[in-house]
Amino acid sequence: MRRRMAAEGVSGSWRSVNSGLGSLQIRALDVDPQRHDRVYAGTSGRGVYVSGDGGASWEVWNEGLGNLWVKALAMDVSSCDVLYAGTNDGVWERAV
Repeated sequence: MRRRMAAEGVSGSWRSVNSGLGSLQIRALDVDPQRHDRVYAGTSGRGVYVSGDGGASWEVWNEGLGNLWVKALAMDVSSCDVLYAGTNDGVWERAV
C-alpha cells in the first residue's frame, strides 16, 4: 500500500496524514493559500477529498463531480474561491 505523507518543517521527518483516505491513490494535492489547514486531494477513480484540519481527517467532496480520475487540482489564487479539477473527463470547477 502506498502511504501519503506530509513534511514536518524543513528539517523534520515525514508523518502519515491519510486518515480517512485508506488505500486510495492520490494523484494531485492542493492547499488553500488563505486557509492553510484546508487541503484537497485528487484520487484515481474516487474524485476529490477535502481536509479541513491539515490532513488529519478527510471527507469525500464530489457533489456534481462523481468518481472521476482527478489528475490535477488548481486553486484560483486571485480570489481563492474556486478549485479546478483536471480529470479523465475534462476540466471541472467548484466554489470553495
